[in-house]
Amino acid sequence: MQKPFEIEAIAQQELQKDRLFPLLTPEQCDFYIRAALEIGRSEAAPYAGQGMLGLASKLGAGLQEVEGGNVIAGCDLYAEYDAGLRRIRLHRAGMARLALRLSQTLPEADAWQIARDLLIAHELFHHLEATRLGPVHRRLPPIAVPTLGGCWRVQRRVLRTREIAAHSFAHTLLGLVERSHRG
Repeated sequence: MQKPFEIEAIAQQELQKDRLFPLLTPEQCDFYIRAALEIGRSEAAPYAGQGMLGLASKLGAGLQEVEGGNVIAGCDLYAEYDAGLRRIRLHRAGMARLALRLSQTLPEADAWQIARDLLIAHELFHHLEATRLGPVHRRLPPIAVPTLGGCWRVQRRVLRTREIAAHSFAHTLLGLVERSHRG
């Protein structure tokens, strides 16, 4: 079973969800994973050691906990960021699912707090993208994708790098990356 703090495995899973994944070479996969993980780590550095509620307030992101879950494209959401309202919406059902996964390797009380903080930190990264950084996938080079039977090529961006960077940001901010290396 995968441990919840193995950021490299999480990054690989995210990249596999990208519509361009079948077109990426192993070298490109490594590049996009390494680059997105580094962006998340470096963006987390100035905020290390801060509590998530205080940091969200400091950065101007509102928080809202909602009952039930939201489903988009058949996937349950744990949390989401609304750029228009500058608000992080935490789905209690999503927090419960994540806490349950985390409780397999952590005490239950810690699992709930880490689940909540992890979701807030992840969405805070998307808040930073919306307010200061711009979308991560735009900071990385596009790939040439064949169209119309391979006659032409168009440039496309690897969109899931945003999620990889957000996971890296959250794990780094909460000090969970070090735990993954301790096993």
